[in-house]
Amino acid sequence: MATEELSVSSLISASPNRIYATWMDERRHTAFTGQRSTVDPWVGGRLTAADGYIDATHILLDTGRRIVMTWRTADFPLDAPDSQVEIRFEAVAGGTRVQVHHTGIPEGQRDRYKKTWRSVYLDPMKRFFASKGAQKRALKDAKKRGVLPAPGRGPRTGRRPILGPRPGHAPVGGIIAPNEPPAEVAEAKADAEKRAAEKAEAKKAEVKMPPAELKSAPKKAKAAKKAAPKKAKKGAKKKAAPKKAKAAKKAAPKKAKKAAKKKAAPKKAKKAAKKAAPKKAKKTAKKKAAPKKAKKAAKKAAPKKAKKTAKKKAAPKKAKKAAKKAAPKKARKATKKKAAPKKAKKAAAKKSAKKKAAPKKAKKAAKKKSTRKTAKKQPARKK
Repeated sequence: MATEELSVSSLISASPNRIYATWMDERRHTAFTGQRSTVDPWVGGRLTAADGYIDATHILLDTGRRIVMTWRTADFPLDAPDSQVEIRFEAVAGGTRVQVHHTGIPEGQRDRYKKTWRSVYLDPMKRFFASKGAQKRALKDAKKRGVLPAPGRGPRTGRRPILGPRPGHAPVGGIIAPNEPPAEVAEAKADAEKRAAEKAEAKKAEVKMPPAELKSAPKKAKAAKKAAPKKAKKGAKKKAAPKKAKAAKKAAPKKAKKAAKKKAAPKKAKKAAKKAAPKKAKKTAKKKAAPKKAKKAAKKAAPKKAKKTAKKKAAPKKAKKAAKKAAPKKARKATKKKAAPKKAKKAAAKKSAKKKAAPKKAKKAAKKKSTRKTAKKQPARKK
């Protein structure tokens, strides 16, 4: 059979690991495709999408990098083998490049599946990963429409093995023989034959019964129906009797314990009262002794308080004395401050007088020296 292949890609604004995890999560897979999906996230696990239109089996899983699976839809011819899909996740600037390479497509269906990959997967994934709000809205919408699977559901049973034939479809690379119907069809036929045989036997039994028995049959059936609940009640009571006996046996020691506790309660109360009595006596003694202690403390504190008050009273007197002592000192300081400029003026006047007198003294000294020199030069006069 002639086959075709296709390749499509799209840039998704999310990391490769995040897109891979969303693909393998049944609830989020359903949310972003918008239709009921089932996902077994292991090699050999089955994937169905678009309300069962797509049926695939994982044959290779490389976390965050690659998914390889066999793939077919309800539009595949019965004698056509499964096609193969390889999805690659490549980290690029701005997110992840998701590349889908689909081979083994039956002839004439290539364009249809190219649109399917765009409309069911790539474009919805873009919208889903656009923002957190978009993801929440997608999950809510799927829940409203009743296509979102319940959380926490365990693994499904009865899944077909990897590369095994689907019911009603040819195994990979083969054709179903016309004389060998699928196992499920054969089972359904066998069940229908059994039911038909049972109905025929029931009709024969009704024909064999005499007319009197036929008339009384509905009455007997009614009586049996009425008696059935009574019998069921009696049977339930009989079954419940040993359980009640067991429960009574179990409850007996508990009741005995409760009674013993009730008897022991007054004794415990008495013991507690005896233990508490000396404590109460101590407390009352402390209460009585408290005013005495307060009086003693007041007596001890009285002279201290008197001293403090005396100090407070003496404080202004000391302050006055100190002020009197300090007054002449302050006055002296003030007079010194006043006299300081006068002294400075006098000192300045003396300095100026000295400066003025200095040339006169120099002239006198020079004259004296000159007279001495002349006296030495002249010879002494004879007497």
